[in-house]
Amino acid sequence: MPRISTYRLWLDYQSRQRTYERRVAPIFNRALKAQAQEAIAYMDKYGWETLEMMAPIVVTPDPIRAAMRQSYRYIYSSAAGQEMLRLRREEQGLKAGIWETFRNIWRELADEFVLSELGQRITDITETTRRRIVEVIQRNRTQGGEEIGRRIRQELQESSFTRNRSVLIARTESTTAANEGHKTGAKQWAADAGVTLYKAWIATRDSRTRDAHRAMIDSQPILETDEFTVGGQLMDKPGDPKGGARNVCNCRCRVFYMSERKAIRDFGLKI
Repeated sequence: MPRISTYRLWLDYQSRQRTYERRVAPIFNRALKAQAQEAIAYMDKYGWETLEMMAPIVVTPDPIRAAMRQSYRYIYSSAAGQEMLRLRREEQGLKAGIWETFRNIWRELADEFVLSELGQRITDITETTRRRIVEVIQRNRTQGGEEIGRRIRQELQESSFTRNRSVLIARTESTTAANEGHKTGAKQWAADAGVTLYKAWIATRDSRTRDAHRAMIDSQPILETDEFTVGGQLMDKPGDPKGGARNVCNCRCRVFYMSERKAIRDFGLKI
């Protein structure tokens, strides 16, 4: 069992995560509204009957891709800087930070991550929007009447069509972006300090946590280059796209990086 409070580590992390989520939820809400507006514009021109057939083409992933890029550039670079400063302070006793030097580099890395790793997520979010639009059309068509188009427009423009989804997406993507940023900042620190880097999976200690993630509580640190086994799935860190939706959606876990010395002293690592 770790000699430090992993719950305290999680609390500190969650404070920042809530800030990230509040910052990017409106970004994703606007993106979802933009997708709904694509459907409305098409319906106004060609009618709701045609929209039902053409939704897979009319609703594009472009708004979600742009929202991902904007959100990741902010969270990734912020988390990378925070992690580098934390390690310099806790491991080396240094107060001065140098991470501003890397900010533009980290933003470019965030862009690369979105393009290379999040294509399927962007597609899945867009497919969900398309499916929900078709459900709105079918529900109103069943009700009949002369104002089907007006009712469809009204539903697609209601805040409830996008609000809850935007919060879920913001939470999921904040976890992935922050943990990816932590990794980048930690690796930069380890390279500068010339130390071997370890990592621990810090899970949430409450009833909402998945069983597979709760099983990671008080688990031993592993080398940064190794992968965690989470519910039979290999994952580099919380939010890793390789974990799939069952391990990633709404996840609140974090990865905690440390030197080998700290892993032995504070986490009881056996070398």
